[in-house]
Amino acid sequence: MTNITSATNAQTIARLLQNSVMTAGATAPLSARVVSTGQNNMVPMRPISAYSDAELNSLEHNYRKSARTSGGTYTLRDVMNEKARRVTGGLDGTHLVSLILDLSNKHDDGYTTYADLWAALFPAKPWCGNATVRAIMEVMDIAIKHCVDNGLPIVTTLIVRTGTRKHSTNADQSEQKL
Repeated sequence: MTNITSATNAQTIARLLQNSVMTAGATAPLSARVVSTGQNNMVPMRPISAYSDAELNSLEHNYRKSARTSGGTYTLRDVMNEKARRVTGGLDGTHLVSLILDLSNKHDDGYTTYADLWAALFPAKPWCGNATVRAIMEVMDIAIKHCVDNGLPIVTTLIVRTGTRKHSTNADQSEQKL
């Protein structure tokens, strides 16, 4: 994985992603999947969003217990994505990647800040310390998962600290591991 160190690299990523964000993930959306009744009839499946938290936990438990990631109506990835979606209030990876790119394109250096991202996502909520940091990290996890799942560059590297406009120490260490 390449470390983004300049505005030129940030702008290159933005250009690469311009078209791929909207076309990534060509599979049918989870709400549009169907199952066969065995009588040449196809009926819509119950969407994963209709499953209760307990049902999702049970699906995850069963997959992990059997050391499998697929085989049921929904894959383990589908289950984990739905659980993450609920934690973050329904934010999806495509929207987050587009938002990060839009925010970073507004600055000459090609970066955006954690505070900019927070304000864009939750305009009515002020930044309030550790709770905000935890929430923004969950949001970034969704964006990272979307990038990895769709073979896109990790756009969260375009997010920097407000005061220094540099990556946090933790982000620098994570990038070095990549």
